[in-house]
Amino acid sequence: MIGSSLIILYGMVSVLGAVGILIKGSAKSAVGYIYLFLLSHITLVVITLYALCKPLNFIWYIIGFLTCLISRWLNGKFVFGWNNWLHYFIVALIFTVGYFLT
Repeated sequence: MIGSSLIILYGMVSVLGAVGILIKGSAKSAVGYIYLFLLSHITLVVITLYALCKPLNFIWYIIGFLTCLISRWLNGKFVFGWNNWLHYFIVALIFTVGYFLT
């Protein structure tokens, strides 16, 4: 339950950040990447909410994790122009701790 809450909180903060970027309009040339980022994190939240009700195979967490990492990498590269690798380490740590606490 604690791990699921952590993953849901992470997903919702990411979704709110993406919505903020869309509303602000600061990434007009990379709106597609923002939508991919938004979709991947909404999917992660849905997967985690579903896992609270019924047990899920580990592959679903891997799929959610990989889509979030890929969308984060694309978002960093094309929206902000740079990637911070420490950020990806922290994201991986959140997912790992969240999965093992679920």
